[in-house]
Amino acid sequence: MTHLTRDPEVKASVLPDGHVLLHLERNDWCYTLTPLGGLVWEYCDGDHAPEDIVRRIEAIPGVSPDANLPGKVDELLSELERLGLLLRGPGG
Repeated sequence: MTHLTRDPEVKASVLPDGHVLLHLERNDWCYTLTPLGGLVWEYCDGDHAPEDIVRRIEAIPGVSPDANLPGKVDELLSELERLGLLLRGPGG
């Protein structure tokens, strides 16, 4: 199981509309995540595999069922790792 963890150099800020701004200090780049992306980001603590993240998001009251959620989460995790915002954790 792959466990990803947030790069400690990344600073996250929640914007008023629910989006999340990620600032990678080493290259001074900023990235914006949707509210769903922000939830995924929060669960990237090294303790959650992608399947765990999907289950936790699905368990949030008011979240509509989405058969594509596992694919969306996997795609986002891959992109965040590619950008150097997430690192492989001890479970990975």
